[in-house]
Amino acid sequence: MKKKSIPLGIKVISIFYYLISVFSIIGGIILIIGGNEFITKDPSLAPLEGIATIGGIMLLAFGIFSIFVAKNLWKGKNWAKWAVIIISGLEVIISLSNIIENIITIIINAIILGYLFFSKSVKTAFA
Repeated sequence: MKKKSIPLGIKVISIFYYLISVFSIIGGIILIIGGNEFITKDPSLAPLEGIATIGGIMLLAFGIFSIFVAKNLWKGKNWAKWAVIIISGLEVIISLSNIIENIITIIINAIILGYLFFSKSVKTAFA
């Protein structure tokens, strides 16, 4: 059986996913072990006590999944390619929504600045 030749770009993406997995696992462990410490110090946040643990478990699971994706992407497994396509597609959608949110925020704040700087009634009120 002939060994597959994996393109360099796929190997780079695989290494990227190994890095993502390391940071996700570390972040997950930190949230599981110490995340609730920050929440329990403020009594008003008591209803959120388990959120850090749940987030940590999810981040840890994603980190472990990313190891399998990275390993199998390096080996040229089709499912790993599709996993990366889906994850990257979701990240693009999330990033686009953040861009739209940021543009709206910029527009609102520009209007506020313009009003506060250039409105005669504001100048009169604060004179």
